[in-house]
Amino acid sequence: MADKTIIYITANRIDTKLGEYVKKKLLCADLPIISVSQKAMQFGTNICVNNIGHNEFNVYKQMLIGVEAAKTQYVIWAEDDCLYPPCHFEFTPVENDVIYFNKNIWKYSDIYLYKGSPSICTIHSNRENLLFVLNDSMKNGMKLKRIRDYKSAYFKTCPVVSIIHSRGMHKRWAGAKKKRERISFWPDAKQLKKEIGL
Repeated sequence: MADKTIIYITANRIDTKLGEYVKKKLLCADLPIISVSQKAMQFGTNICVNNIGHNEFNVYKQMLIGVEAAKTQYVIWAEDDCLYPPCHFEFTPVENDVIYFNKNIWKYSDIYLYKGSPSICTIHSNRENLLFVLNDSMKNGMKLKRIRDYKSAYFKTCPVVSIIHSRGMHKRWAGAKKKRERISFWPDAKQLKKEIGL
């Protein structure tokens, strides 16, 4: 088995159907999973942090807790409202001091949207490097330093899809360069809406 662990984070606010769809896709990677949640749950090895709140700082905090608990050389960031194809998990970081972002990240809100900006939900990293980056980025509390400002690089697989939904942190996504009814690997836009229950 590859020396990788998926760190799955959730504030347990997501609709059940979407949440189950995401978890089902993550299990296809056949990698160890550490789930860091705000309510106890049965998914991988669970660490419950209780209701600490739903904000960007706590996203980083939950990820840090998961990375600290991992035993593998590499860790992969996963969020409860993102869809990851199996090929996303096949990438292995080339350099240990670099944060890697999957360049092929799309948003979904009734249609697939592409902007071309990196997203933390696609990060692959050497575990020790991500520990350093998270601790350093959080040292000033809520005034977080962006992870993309650390040494970083891109890789590309078939699309990762971040779902825009009413209980998510990001409700809108302006400035899409591309809009598509269909993208590779995933169902067409109308079918995906049915499958995830939006």
